Amino acid sequence: MSAHPAPSSTEERKAALRRLLAAMESAPPAEAERLFEQFVCAQEGSLFRRLGELTRDLHEAIQAFLQDNRIAALAQEGMPDARQRLHHVIAMTEQAAHRVLEAVEAGLPAAERAGRRLERTRRELARMARRLAEEGGRQEEAPALLARAGRRLERAGADLALVQGCLSEVMLAQGFQDLTSQIIRPVIQLVEEVERSLVRLVRLGGGVAEAPAEGASRAEAATAPAGPALPGEEGRVQGQDDVDELLSSLGF
Repeated sequence: MSAHPAPSSTEERKAALRRLLAAMESAPPAEAERLFEQFVCAQEGSLFRRLGELTRDLHEAIQAFLQDNRIAALAQEGMPDARQRLHHVIAMTEQAAHRVLEAVEAGLPAAERAGRRLERTRRELARMARRLAEEGGRQEEAPALLARAGRRLERAGADLALVQGCLSEVMLAQGFQDLTSQIIRPVIQLVEEVERSLVRLVRLGGGVAEAPAEGASRAEAATAPAGPALPGEEGRVQGQDDVDELLSSLGF
């Protein structure tokens, strides 16, 4: 009894299995075992062919993906440029935050000193105004002038206190720099990981030359041959031709 092609549908498999069971019931044990082995081999061959087709489709899809010039450009230029821009954002943010903090730290003590001096001056003017009033008003205009000066100093002190409060708020607001850094740095790490993965993928397909040694030019690296396989890796495929040959040898 010759082996039949593997059934392609569930109903066909069920029918083939029923025929096999009927044949095995009437056949001798040796013949029944042979029929069962033929059925199993047919099923394995069908599975192997489908696996080969899937392998070929996956291989062709990867090659089409790697042949897209945008992938190589993204791996070589787009991702590094994005990473550099993010690093630049962090550097500029840190620089601006440090400059603001330095200015606030320098301005707060000066504002505090000016506030204390204004308060002392206001109190001295108030005492002088009381003394002049107690002397019987020999200088009638002096108390009024001192009173007006005191009120002006009082308003200046209030404005200075407002400036101190604003500077304190600016200092507290610089916490955004830490938050920005905490958010952007993981993004940079993700970009770097995607960049490394893209470079490995494109190099696997031969789309990007290996990185040149220190001091070598980029043109030399782009034209350098791939070289022999490393010791212990003789069975490893080295390029597109080897992959096609391997798939063809398997009947795919």
